Amino acid sequence: MTQKDKVLLYAKKQAGRCSPYVWGGQGQKVKNLTVVKLANMENSGANAGRVAEFIYNHRKSITKYSKIFDCSGLTICALIYAGVLPEGYDDTANGLYHDKKFIPVAISDKQPGDLIFKVDSDDNAYHVGIVSAPGMCIEAKGRAYGVVENRIDSVWNGCRRPIYT
Repeated sequence: MTQKDKVLLYAKKQAGRCSPYVWGGQGQKVKNLTVVKLANMENSGANAGRVAEFIYNHRKSITKYSKIFDCSGLTICALIYAGVLPEGYDDTANGLYHDKKFIPVAISDKQPGDLIFKVDSDDNAYHVGIVSAPGMCIEAKGRAYGVVENRIDSVWNGCRRPIYT
């Protein structure tokens, strides 16, 4: 199995496990998430409440393998799992976007395994996902959605290609 295949497998598994979005989430197990840990990770009580509501609403679908992620946490965990990034690598969507380890690619040339970004007018990335198939991506979308596979829309405006071996 190639590194790219491993990245896609990891991301697809998380999308299928009702993995919740939590600020700063980097693959911690949902079953180990307490109210106190959630409150300490999230940036507001309202956001912690939205995560708790997601978990409650999906309690029958969440498994012992479900994990918590934010957008960069999901992407980095998939890349570490595949051996593209070293253990302990930690960064934001913007850090990934500007990291020289990834090759800039025109958004129109994106391929499965590429990283896609939402980038503001100052060239700062504020969200990242993984292209999973033509016209599709896997992302830790937000507290109300968790990790999902979605259609790629016009808001995605940046692309980087990992160097797969």
